[in-house]
Amino acid sequence: MSQLTLIPDSGTTASGGAPSQLTSTYITHLLTTNALQHHIRTILQPAYTSRYNTLLHAISTYLLPLGFELPQPHREIVGGFFVWLALPKPLTADILARRCKDEGVIVAQGGVFEVPGDEEAARFDGHIRLCFAWEEEWKLDEGVRRIGEVVRRMLEEGKGGRGLLEEGEAGRGVEEDGGGQEGVGDVDAFK
Repeated sequence: MSQLTLIPDSGTTASGGAPSQLTSTYITHLLTTNALQHHIRTILQPAYTSRYNTLLHAISTYLLPLGFELPQPHREIVGGFFVWLALPKPLTADILARRCKDEGVIVAQGGVFEVPGDEEAARFDGHIRLCFAWEEEWKLDEGVRRIGEVVRRMLEEGKGGRGLLEEGEAGRGVEEDGGGQEGVGDVDAFK
């Protein structure tokens, strides 16, 4: 019998304790030995820094030439796991997200991050959010390249007189296209 199968029958849980006691023991060890801090400093921060730089390079290469804008392009300090981008006019995030999904790229359209009832304070329907925390660097580059191809086609459609909407897309948002969290997976998931 493995040690893990004995945990539910251990004194910790049999004496009225809970699995959280065992978890707190692990966390205490990680914090008091600096193992967690060491992991963050030597593994996570370098990985996130590299992924962030890869994503920014891909954005600069594939999206900025198409009219995308970084809201804070000259930041010296960055953090988090996402990069926000303003779309070139007249693109809308919901249609871009739907078109990208057809190409196997899941893009988080900004509107899903608005606070219901507080849309006047912060409107994000002209923005997308790209996540760099999860995927490998080559996937980040490939995902942004695919977004650029979709946008290039959409902009060409607009110049050709057809407009940027496909038949049946006028006024259709993500809520009507399956609802909920559709399209929230960010650039970190593509076929």
